Amino acid sequence: CSATDSGLNASLVNISLWISNSSNTGFSLNQTKNLTGTSNGTTFQLNLTDNSTYTWNCQAYDNASQGAFASNNFSLIINTLDTTPPVRSNGAPSGVLPSGTTSTIIILNTDENATCKYATTSGIDYNSMTNTFSTTGGTSHSTNVSGLINGSSYNYYVKCQDLSGNANTDDFAISFSVASSMLESFVFAAGGDHGWNANTDASLDRLNQSNASFYLALGDMSYGSPGTETSWCDMVKSRLNQTYPFELVSGNHEEQGGPNGYILNFAACLPDRLGVNGTYAAEYYFDYSNNLARVIMIAPALTINGTVYTYTAGNSHYNWLSNVIDDARNKSIPWVIVGMHKNCITAATKTCEIGSDLMNLLLSKKVDLVLQGHDHVYERSKQLSCATVNSYNPACVVDDGSDGNYIKGLGSVFVIAGMFGQSLYNINPADSEAGYFAKWMGNNINPTYGLVKFSVNATQLSGQFVGSSGGTFSDSFSVTSSGG
Repeated sequence: CSATDSGLNASLVNISLWISNSSNTGFSLNQTKNLTGTSNGTTFQLNLTDNSTYTWNCQAYDNASQGAFASNNFSLIINTLDTTPPVRSNGAPSGVLPSGTTSTIIILNTDENATCKYATTSGIDYNSMTNTFSTTGGTSHSTNVSGLINGSSYNYYVKCQDLSGNANTDDFAISFSVASSMLESFVFAAGGDHGWNANTDASLDRLNQSNASFYLALGDMSYGSPGTETSWCDMVKSRLNQTYPFELVSGNHEEQGGPNGYILNFAACLPDRLGVNGTYAAEYYFDYSNNLARVIMIAPALTINGTVYTYTAGNSHYNWLSNVIDDARNKSIPWVIVGMHKNCITAATKTCEIGSDLMNLLLSKKVDLVLQGHDHVYERSKQLSCATVNSYNPACVVDDGSDGNYIKGLGSVFVIAGMFGQSLYNINPADSEAGYFAKWMGNNINPTYGLVKFSVNATQLSGQFVGSSGGTFSDSFSVTSSGG
C-alpha cells in the first residue's frame, strides 16, 4: 500500500489494510503500519489458507486526522494446490426399505464442494459415469432413484470430483434392499438344559428331523467338566449339519466361573451362523426371514467376559433391550421373541433370578414370546399383561390359554423349556405362581424330554412340544394376529 498527501504542512501518520473474510464478506480492518513524509508505502504479510477471492483496500491518515481509501477496491484470488479428492460420508438410505417402495432419494456429504456421480456397477471411473446427482456442486448431494422392486437389493457406487479436478478412485457404496411383498414363513426350535446323555442324543435327533432353520440353545450346555467344551460341540455337530445354526446363550453352568466349562469356549466351537448384532452368546439379536421376526437373546444375572448382565431400570443393558424391542416395533417387524436362561415366575423350583425390572419390561413391551430354561420342566404360561412374584394375580391374565389360542398384542406368553436332556425337576401345582401357567410337565407329571418347535408366518406364531424320550407329554399353542 502507498499514499501521497499534498496538503499544506501535511505529513503521513499511518496506513491500514482492510480485507474481506474467506466468504468475501465482512470487510474489516486487518492491520496498521506507521508512515512518515508526504509520499510513502509499505507491505503487509497475510496468511490466507482458504481458496477464495478476497476484496481489499488501503486507508491512509495524516497528521491532520484526514483519512482516505483508494478510489477502487482490489481483488486477491487464492488458489492453493489441491491434490486431495473429496471425503464422502453419511450415505443413505441403508437397511431394508418397506415393501412397496418404488423410489427413494440417495444422499451423501463431502468435506468440500464437489460434483458427485453414481453407477450401479462397481469400479467405474468417475469420467465414465453417466449418472450425475440432481443436487450436487456443494457439500450435500442427493438424487432420486426409481424402479425399485419388492424383495430386491440395490447398490449405488458413488464417486465425486472437487473444484480442482480431484476425483475419487474408490467406490463409496450406498446399499439397501426393499422388503418382499409377501412375508415368508419359517420354523425354528428352542430348548435348554441340554446335558450329555442318551436323552440329549434323542433330542438332537428330533431336532435334526424337525426342519427347523435354526435352534436357540437356552443355556446350560454340557454339564461336563471344564475343558470338554469342544468334545461336546463335536457331539452336537455329529448329529446335525456341521454348520447348522445352533445359536447359544449362556446359562449359569457355563458363565464365567461356572462349574461346567465356559460359554466363550462353547461359542468358539458352535459359533454364530446368522450374522447377529451384539455380543454372541451373551446379549444379541437378529432379524429373520425378511424381517418377519426379531429374536433377542440375553443372559440376565450372569457374568461373561468380565461383564455382569443385569437389567435394572435405566442401566445400559436394560436400555439396550428396550431400544432393540422398540426398534423392531418401529420397523413393523411382526414378531418379537426374547430368549434367556433364567426365570422369574415358575411353578417348579426356581425364583425370580432375572429381576422384576426385566420381567416388567418384557410385559410392558408386550413381547410376543419369552423363552427360558433353567427350571428342568416344561411350562407354558397364560397370556400375561403383568405378574406379581411369589403370588398369583388373576388380573394379570389376559387369556388363560386353556384352548391353546392367544390373540397377538394383548400380552406375553412365557415358555420354560428346560427339558432337552438333563434330569427333570418336579412341578408344584400348589406353588404360589402356578396360577400363571396353562400347561406343564415335570419329573412328577408325565416326564418327557424334548424341545419346542415353532412355526412363524406374518399372522401366526405357533408352538409344539416335540417329545424325544421318556413319557408321552404333548402341547401345542398359537398366537394369532387379530387380522389373521
